[in-house]
Amino acid sequence: MPSSHCNLQRWSIVLYLVLVASEIALIMAGCQGKFIFPLDDVYIHLALAEKLAHGHYGINLGEYASPSSSPLWSFLITPFAGTRFHIYVPLVLDTIFGIMSAGLIGTLVSRLTSTSNERARIPVWQQLLLCLLLILAADLPSLTVMAMEHGLQVLLTICCAFGFVETMRGRPIPGWVIAAAIIAPVVRYEDLSITLAVSLLLFALGQRLKAALTFGASLVPLAVFSVFLHTLGLPPLPTSVLQKSETALDHSPLASLLSVVKNNLHAVLHDPLHHGPVLLLFFACLWLTIKSRTLLQRAVFLGPTLVCTLQILLGRFGWLHRYEVYATIFATMIVTAWALQTITSTETNSIAFPRLAAPNPMMAGLFLFLLLCGGISIKATGETPFCSQAIYRQQYQLGRFLTQFYNGNVMLNDLGAMSFQRRPGTYVFDLAGLGSLEAQQQRHMDAPWVQAMADKHSIDLAIVYKNMWPLPATWTYLGSVCERKRGFVVLTSGCVALYSIRPDKDALIRHDLDAFVHTLPPGVWYQQ
Repeated sequence: MPSSHCNLQRWSIVLYLVLVASEIALIMAGCQGKFIFPLDDVYIHLALAEKLAHGHYGINLGEYASPSSSPLWSFLITPFAGTRFHIYVPLVLDTIFGIMSAGLIGTLVSRLTSTSNERARIPVWQQLLLCLLLILAADLPSLTVMAMEHGLQVLLTICCAFGFVETMRGRPIPGWVIAAAIIAPVVRYEDLSITLAVSLLLFALGQRLKAALTFGASLVPLAVFSVFLHTLGLPPLPTSVLQKSETALDHSPLASLLSVVKNNLHAVLHDPLHHGPVLLLFFACLWLTIKSRTLLQRAVFLGPTLVCTLQILLGRFGWLHRYEVYATIFATMIVTAWALQTITSTETNSIAFPRLAAPNPMMAGLFLFLLLCGGISIKATGETPFCSQAIYRQQYQLGRFLTQFYNGNVMLNDLGAMSFQRRPGTYVFDLAGLGSLEAQQQRHMDAPWVQAMADKHSIDLAIVYKNMWPLPATWTYLGSVCERKRGFVVLTSGCVALYSIRPDKDALIRHDLDAFVHTLPPGVWYQQ
């Protein structure tokens, strides 16, 4: 690899690490020196990994559950489970994946901007700006501290985009790109669209057997995982996937699919700006597909068009941009590669632009396009530290109450921090259904059913959002732990209510609460 490629690769990694270090510093500054993940879901994966270390798949020993959307991620973070270092394993892994992603971005930009024509060469500062904008479009800083499977998902997506760019440059698709396309769906199910795009490109290149084998091989681990879940008495898809895709066990797959498409199209029409980057990339890739003159060129741009289409019709949006970011960066890198090839070829075959401090008009247009594509990711990067503060003031504090003050079974609606590192022998019932199959299968909850579940599992305490569940009137309201909700999506409400389920336990739980209340940090209070 030429030294210029290596230098830009290193600087791209440095830019990424500076952004991640800034995110971590801001998180710790707002959480009294503690590093807190910006989403409660991370702690669900950690809690599941704790049980996996004991050979059990679920949140409660002796009761199977599939709360993780990713078939692979919880298995990856199982090493060091039960140790003090375990909580940092997801962050370390995503940092490694982020470094690899930033390195690939630097390599790609260097290759696309290098030319033997001195007058057509793009200045180094513009190359660095391209790397920075692509790092932000990939949401790498936020995804790293989020410490979920999305960091690995984006790395594999960038690898697949790299294959499309190599095809665009008249080079064969590397074998490691094929491997990334095969692995990607077992990290996140929606990555099947990426694998399909790669397979279609291989088909257009005349490699029909490889195309079929690539897509077929990607289905094998998913099928194995579904069989694994079935043997445990669970649905063939993770509970979180069924819930987030609005798929109910009593609905047919076709009806559920049509419902998702209908709801997504309504959301796009109602709030197009929220879906802006993916819509912009969809139209850009569709236009490039139509304008292409050869079948191979169409296949290159049809891939990201297909990925964006499937994301718009079937995917989810929001929650710190983590759901749609894979589609965004996949299409962004391919369109950027086309734009850079167009710019360098135009400059080579025409009068060179003067080497001024400002970029030429075409480069300025590309920078603006990248800002539009990465705008939501940049917003997510800025919001992430505040989301960590919200988790710290709510779920983390209640998790402390369950691990340090209260010794008993609990019913709740936020599974993450309140189920991680809890006392041995205690039971958690998840009303939201992610960690409790009984709740997930119950289509019509009412107060008698909730009471029956509390009795069945010997639960004395409920920690839930008020007015969210049909709670029995016999329960005693003890008070609420509150923080000043700042409008970020990570909290459903600024207050979480605590209820004593059995009158004979009221005094004991109040005693534990009194001891806990005196340890609450600034910005958090207990109200009765």
